[in-house]
Amino acid sequence: MRIEVLNEGALLIGCRAGLFDISAPVGVRAVEGTYRLPAFNRRGDMEPAADNATLAAGVVTVPAGELASVTADWGGGGALPLPPPDEPAPVPRHVQVLMEFDSTTPTGFVADPDNGGAVEVISSAAAATAKLAAWTAKWSGAEYIVVGRTCDIGTAAYNQTLSGGRATAGKALLGGVTAYKRGERFNWGEAG
Repeated sequence: MRIEVLNEGALLIGCRAGLFDISAPVGVRAVEGTYRLPAFNRRGDMEPAADNATLAAGVVTVPAGELASVTADWGGGGALPLPPPDEPAPVPRHVQVLMEFDSTTPTGFVADPDNGGAVEVISSAAAATAKLAAWTAKWSGAEYIVVGRTCDIGTAAYNQTLSGGRATAGKALLGGVTAYKRGERFNWGEAG
């Protein structure tokens, strides 16, 4: 048995005796397709059958060893309920601002780096601020965490200072939102 569950509406169950909701039979409006039952049982495949199911006077006749996909007659012949709307695509909650080597100058912006976001070259701090402003506008009143990062070239002390400078620069690029900043080995800094 294959059951498709919608976010709202009644659960309908199909079997040899017909199509039912929780309390009563439901009419069938149309046969959408006929499929091979063994292929469905083994792998869940909807492999088309050689013979088609038929609908006559509200009764579906399905050839032996086959499975029919049907459209229910919802609400006494009225229009079928609309399927729920597609969920909006998730908005990335993680971005990266890339900085020039050994510097706090922004050079790139990556939206949704966790899902393979592409690097977009940016030419100035103003361009980075504009990108971040568009991104932060999606979450009014949110607080942000800014972490400065470095590579492993240079001493630990130098990289700690550079990562702290990058965190400060990143926080400044965010503008007036509440943000906490830290370098790779720093404690959390002020918000504001």
